[in-house]
Amino acid sequence: MAGVEQTPYGEHVNAAAIPMPQPAPPLTLRVNFAWALVGNVAGAAAQWLLIVVLARLGNPKMVGAYALALAIAGPAFLLANLHLRTLLVTDVAGQFRLETYAGLRLIAAVLCTLALAASAGFFRAEIRGVLMAVAVWKALEAISDILHAKLQREERMDRIGKSMLARGAALVCAMLAALAAGMGVTAGAWLGAAGSAAIFLYDWAGAGRLLCFPMAVAEVGALFRTAAPLAFSLLFVSVNANIPRYFLAHYHTEREVGIFSALSYLCVAANTFILALGQTSARRLACSFISRDASSFLRHGAPMLLLAAALGMAGLMGAIAGGRPVLSFLYGREYAGESGAFIWLMAAGGAGYMGAAAGCLLSSARWIRPQVPLLGIVTSMTAASCYLLVPSRGILGAAQGQLAGCMVQILLSTVVLVFCCRRQFSRRQR
Repeated sequence: MAGVEQTPYGEHVNAAAIPMPQPAPPLTLRVNFAWALVGNVAGAAAQWLLIVVLARLGNPKMVGAYALALAIAGPAFLLANLHLRTLLVTDVAGQFRLETYAGLRLIAAVLCTLALAASAGFFRAEIRGVLMAVAVWKALEAISDILHAKLQREERMDRIGKSMLARGAALVCAMLAALAAGMGVTAGAWLGAAGSAAIFLYDWAGAGRLLCFPMAVAEVGALFRTAAPLAFSLLFVSVNANIPRYFLAHYHTEREVGIFSALSYLCVAANTFILALGQTSARRLACSFISRDASSFLRHGAPMLLLAAALGMAGLMGAIAGGRPVLSFLYGREYAGESGAFIWLMAAGGAGYMGAAAGCLLSSARWIRPQVPLLGIVTSMTAASCYLLVPSRGILGAAQGQLAGCMVQILLSTVVLVFCCRRQFSRRQR
């Protein structure tokens, strides 16, 4: 019958009666990169400013409580997120429907929040309150992230950039207001969760109110099996970054965790440039890889690697030349006393940028499974190094342990990336 279509679930609907909103035309690569950069810089700046606010209006113990909450909730949500955003953006062949991605993300976010709530009782009251607030805003961010994936696939990074800018501002203002009023870090975290809820509603409206249901159970299961290896690779990435904090908390105090976290956030800031370029180029890299267009893959991938190397070198030189005065200005004299550890952290950051860039290229090529053992080895190296160095050297040992893991990451990632490209692009030659 003309104008009548059958859905995958058997219902017959009048297609002409259903308004089908057309997505806005895609932006240029340069404009998308600019907005992606704005959004990621805003997100990283917000996390860093939260540390600055806690260091200036609070104390290292408050910084440590917040950092530990993030170190617990962050890896859990990275695992639960299953890296569905990358899979959705690079799903050039349309293997799974949009509703399947959104539904799986919603289910995983709810389960992760419940798991963190169950585990919160093992921590003292202040950390427990911050952890629950962080879990709530991470869950809202997780659902927003899949909405961002839809916009990213349509090459509309402007909506994503505005959302991340607003969310970062809301989190910082919430913490600043709470501490200025003397309410403490827990109240600030809950106010931040409320702000994250408001930004989620903005994302929901901007992405066309994407519905998560109805879902086909078999399709959700197939997507989960596809995404699970990439989820574990991301879990290793997050755990690897937080291992020094775990060892510092075990062998020392929350004060050391707070100081280490404040120093390391300056290293994370530069990684936003790599992330922005990776998000902007992911779909084009995926198309180039599938079509075996080596020149296009190199044209979009090489700038990411070069940018990572340049940022790493600049950060290290800056830490050597002026690390102590910068730390004193930003955080205070107590933090400036660890300028030696800051140099080691910036060296680790430079190696981490290169590893992250190589990981973006491998994920765009959908080489997911090889990254799991690779990152497992990296995490084991970081843990072993911190086990040997942190008890006696404290913050300096934590920084050196992180560098050891990052050096292994860049070495193994380079080997796997070269093998991946040679295997894919040599087929066209034959």
